[in-house]
Amino acid sequence: MTPKVGPHQSYGFAAGVIAGQPARLVERTGLVRQENPDMEVITAVATDRKRLFVVLMNDRKDVMETEIRLDMDKLETGKHYRVVKVSGLGSGADLRADRASQWRGRLGAYGIGVWAVDYE
Repeated sequence: MTPKVGPHQSYGFAAGVIAGQPARLVERTGLVRQENPDMEVITAVATDRKRLFVVLMNDRKDVMETEIRLDMDKLETGKHYRVVKVSGLGSGADLRADRASQWRGRLGAYGIGVWAVDYE
């Protein structure tokens, strides 16, 4: 959402579409944590505000795996949300969930995985 170098700030993005659902990019420090430095994470919230999309990208030529953890208290200041369901969308989102707010993601070479996190 922002360049890796420099003092730039991104703003003014219109809603896009993820898995057929309108969504807006969000950047919240601490919302998603993952342990693999060779993978990038982007998050978006459905415009109906009932689903969070976690997009994980593997920038290596090897299969990569990482643990993904959510802190839903970081989604919106002063609000607490409970994860109801996590679903892997498409073939790139191999999902092995230990808990609703913690799972392992596995992506193929240069792969992209999308997880839909339904919350209330």
